[in-house]
This record gives sequence, C-alpha cells and structure tokens, in this order.
Amino acid sequence: MRKGIVCFTIFCMLVSTVAFAQIKTAGVDSQTRIINISGTVADSNKKVSIIITKPDVTFDDLSESNLKENTIMFYETTSDENGNYGILFRMPQGSVSGEYNVWIMGQSESRSFYYADIDELNEALSAMKSADAATIEAVIKKYAIDKNVFYLDTGDEYSSYMTNEKVNSFFAEALVDSLAQCSDLTTENVSECFDIAMELTRYSYGDYEKILEAINNNYLDLTFDSELKAEEIAKIFINIREVTSNQTALQTEIRTSEAIVKVNKVTKGIMTDVLTEYNDIFNLNLDGDYAKVDKIQVNKFLCDKNFENVEEIRSAFNKAVTHVKKSEKDSGNSGGSSSSGGHRVVVELSEPKNNVTDSNDINNPNDSGSSNDSNVFIDLNDVQWAVEYINTLYSQKVISGMDDSHFAPNDNITREQFLKMIVLAFKVNPTFNGSKFKDVEDNSWYAPYVSWGYENGIINGISDERFGVGESITREDASVMLVRMLEKMNIMLPGGEVLFGDSEKISDYAKQAVGKLCGKEIITGMPDGTFEPKSFLSRAQAAKIICLSMKVGGIQ
Repeated sequence: MRKGIVCFTIFCMLVSTVAFAQIKTAGVDSQTRIINISGTVADSNKKVSIIITKPDVTFDDLSESNLKENTIMFYETTSDENGNYGILFRMPQGSVSGEYNVWIMGQSESRSFYYADIDELNEALSAMKSADAATIEAVIKKYAIDKNVFYLDTGDEYSSYMTNEKVNSFFAEALVDSLAQCSDLTTENVSECFDIAMELTRYSYGDYEKILEAINNNYLDLTFDSELKAEEIAKIFINIREVTSNQTALQTEIRTSEAIVKVNKVTKGIMTDVLTEYNDIFNLNLDGDYAKVDKIQVNKFLCDKNFENVEEIRSAFNKAVTHVKKSEKDSGNSGGSSSSGGHRVVVELSEPKNNVTDSNDINNPNDSGSSNDSNVFIDLNDVQWAVEYINTLYSQKVISGMDDSHFAPNDNITREQFLKMIVLAFKVNPTFNGSKFKDVEDNSWYAPYVSWGYENGIINGISDERFGVGESITREDASVMLVRMLEKMNIMLPGGEVLFGDSEKISDYAKQAVGKLCGKEIITGMPDGTFEPKSFLSRAQAAKIICLSMKVGGIQ
C-alpha cells in the first residue's frame, strides 16, 4: 500500500504543471562514472522532482500503473537562491547500456544521457587500444560521438581537422602513438591522449588563434620564457613551424621563436647577450671576426629589423660583421673601440627594416630636421630624419617621452599608443562610454581613446573580445587606422597606386589605405621598393607619418 502511494505521488509530480523548469546538463563523467544533472527553475528554494527512466521510455509511456517498472530513479532536491539545482549520483548496480531520459516535474521535454555498462566500457577501451591510424577515427565516432562512452572534445575544431586528409592523418597517428604509451588504458588515459593529439595538431596546423590558445594553456607542459608575451611567440612560431608530433622538436621550435622575438626586441647594448644565449639556435661564429670588431656597430644593424626566421638573422649578422670589418680596416682601426692614435668608426649600414618612411631622409642634406642642440630629447641622434616631426608633435602635446629626456625613437609603438597619438593630433577630446574589449581596463589611460576609436569606426580589435593592448602595430594596420581618422575628420585622400615590390603581401583590407597615403607621399616605402606591411612601426616613424598627415589636413 505504501509503495502505491509513493508511485501515485511521484506520478502527480511528474504530470503537474509548473511555470518554468529546465534541464541544462545531463551527462556521465567518463572517469568517475558519476551522473551529473543540473538546471534552473523559476523560483529560489523550490522543491525540484527529477525522474530518470529506462532507455527508450517516452513521456507518453509513463502512467501511474507502469511508473515503477519504467523508472530507475527518483530524486528530490531544492533550488538555490538563484533558482539553480543539481544532483550527482551513480547508476544502480545492473544498469545496462543505453540512452536514459531525465524528466523534471511538470515538463514533457526531457534530456538524455548515454550510460555504458562495464562490458561496453571494456569493449570501447579494447577497441581504442587496438586501433591504428586508419581505424581510430571510426572508433572515436562510435564511442565518443554516436555514444558518449568517452567524453572527448569532438566539437567544431576536431571536425575541421577531420575534413583535411593531411591533418586527419597527422592527428590519428599522434593519438595512436600517445595511446601506445599507456600500459593499462583507462577512460582518463583516453581523454588525456586525445587532448595531447589535439594540442600537437594545433601547433602543426592550427591558425594563429589556436596556437595562441595552445601556448596559453600549455597542456604539453612546454618551457616558455616568462618575459615574453604569448602573442609575440605565436606570431613568429606560425611562420617557422614544421609539422611534428615530437614534443622535443616542438620545444626547439618554441625556443627558436623566442630567440627571434628577443632579437627583434632588444637594444644594441644587450644584443650580444641574446646572440650568445641563443647561439644554439643561431649557430653564429661569435668567436671569429665578431669578437675582433666593434660589436655595437654589428648589433646596431640587427636592431629594429623584425626578422621572421633564423636564416634572416644569420645572413644579416654575417653581412654586418663583413661591413664593419671592412670599414675598420679602411679607416686604419684594427679593433672595435677607440685607442690613442685611432678613432671610433661608426658604420650606418641601412635604415631600420621596419621604417615606413623613406630611409634616404637620414642622409638628406636638405632635411629640415632640428639640430641636436634644439632637441627636446637626447636620444634622437640615430633618427635625424625624424627630429623635426618629433619636436613638432611634442610642442603640440601630441606625444611625450618615455621620461623627461628620452623618446625611445626606435622602440616599436603599440596599438593603443598610436591610436592616442592620432586622436590627439586631430584635436579630439575622447569620452569614455565603457569598453567592448576584455583587455581594456576601464581605469587605464588608453580606455577613452579605444572606446572613442571603436565607436567612431577608427579601430577594430584583433578579435571580437580583444583590442590587442600592448601589441606592436604593423605598418599596414597603422595605415588603415590613420586613413580612417583622416576621413572621420572629413579629410578625404584620393586613391593612389600601390606599386611596391611586395604589394601582394599587403592584406586586402589595407591596400586602399596604403594607396591613399602613398598618393599624398605620407608613406614612400623602403629604398629597395618594398613596403613590408607586416613589420612593426617605430615611435619615430609614427611621428613622421602623423605629422605629415596633419599637414595634409591643414592642422599645422
């Protein structure tokens, strides 16, 4: 009699109507075999009745008379102050494999979860262990996609890899190799091996965002230089990577990326230390002529170049050593430093590789740049071509130095610094209406400029959620931002031809802007006829193109 009353009560709860109730999750943890069911109801502290029925039982199959034989579990819990509820439980002993339905009081809509009994679980583990690269995908489909025996992340990223035969083959081999390392395979091992194979595939075939995700997650426990940003490493890594599932080889690629980033970032004074530290990567002859000449002059040639690979660094190093050695020999200086009866030889091999403006300005006798005596900053000797522009923008309070006497003209300018410069140059007083981007803090100095720039169509983020704070701005992105600012100020530039030797490397979204700036000779490119759109803009270069843009707009 008591059991009949209980069944009747449960049935009434099941068919009664409630205002709102929802099951959000219903699944089995493949490691612990624990079932997790959670959801929300309309009210806080409300009693929630949950019924789990046997496989293939529908709502219409349930009645007061057959409820007991069709139901394996009945639970009652209470929602919290936010209306959330959740339960954890293990399946009763003897439960068979199948798709089990979960019902909540008063709702005819259910959620389901697949439960694999011990026999099917062992069968799945055996199939995974014995699979080879040709059959592993079918095993994953059967036991992780069609059935949730293994809970693997077989979402959009995995699906995209499977559509490419080469990537599919790489992933399959990486997974089989990883599984082979497990002597006693468990569901936890399967998940770990799957994640390892996915991470290796990201490094070998993923786009920039996936590589960045892999570096930040560091699931493979690789070693990274804590002083470098993940974004910096990822940008170099994607250009030098080779397909490999060998984690030792992958670690070498990461270290190579870091070495290139270091060379691109450091000043000539500490370049020797970086070359020495990473010479296992560069393989330079540091004990040869480099040790006998003025290292600072060699190092100067390596600064601000934005190298993309080791071969470029090695070639530039050898060329610089040869030039400095020849210049010192021609001048009668046998060493790299001054001595009595001799003089220090200064060799200017070329303007920095990432110069947006014409590098001939540095040797132009008609250049109207201010003399060093009238400079606001004391570190402009290497950028005489930019002195006039830096001093002009400083006098108009568009720019400031890194301190009272240093401008750091050869440092790369960041996205937020360049945006602030162009906003101030065109006399805009930005207002802050909240940030769209997660990396822009509301109380930061750049928040008003990013907010105004986004609202007025001057900038976009590097993704939907990130502006790219702290990242150096590329030559082509600076061109786009500057042209948008000019047009916002109703300064319309005519289109111009893009005739650089590397025009095909300019992104489609930037070609029109580059053409417009070329048409007004705001940018002229490199002496070799290239534009190098992916190189970074220096602070001195930014000052020049902004100053010239102000003149075109009649602002100064």
